[in-house]
Amino acid sequence: MQDIKRRIYELAKKHKSAVNVEILADTLFYRLTIIRLGEEDNNMWWESCILSEVGRRNLEKFFPNTFYKQRYDIARKIIVEKENREIPEKRFITLFNFGYEFESKIFTPFINEVTNSDGWQEVLDMIENIKEEKFTSPWAREFFNLPKLPVYTLNDKKTVELGSISETFYRNKESFDDTIKSFISIYDLCTIGRVVIPYYKRRMAI
Repeated sequence: MQDIKRRIYELAKKHKSAVNVEILADTLFYRLTIIRLGEEDNNMWWESCILSEVGRRNLEKFFPNTFYKQRYDIARKIIVEKENREIPEKRFITLFNFGYEFESKIFTPFINEVTNSDGWQEVLDMIENIKEEKFTSPWAREFFNLPKLPVYTLNDKKTVELGSISETFYRNKESFDDTIKSFISIYDLCTIGRVVIPYYKRRMAI
């Protein structure tokens, strides 16, 4: 995983943004890996195979010139649609949706630049090679080399609320890291065929 993370950092480092580029790179890294881990040849958390070899072969012929540039957006859209269906709140933040301001004005320019870079296909190839990863017990600490994660207990619901958070949480590295770890700590408890979607209520700006 560290090789994938390092490569994303290399592609991201030239991007100019008001937000710390490491935060943007980490966001992309965790989104790509969790999407891939939840695909049908891994843990079947969502009806998706976009980042897999099968998905590439099936879809590349329909988007011969733009598929690699669109691949992240297509894969993320599947998760976001699932979140919108299942999360009972109207205003929320998840690993895959930090809110309109971030996604449209900050992350879209970043992802457009990264997906147009020479090394993007290499990143997708590395993500594609995450296969036959099937979880029956907590896995994230070893997988992501995270020595410590928050402790949560899951119930039988499809979603879990982690509390409330400001929609600009990502502007502070410590706040961002804590939020990402909270999201990961829930996915850490998800197993084959069973995903629980973590979210925060979006706190109104003061």
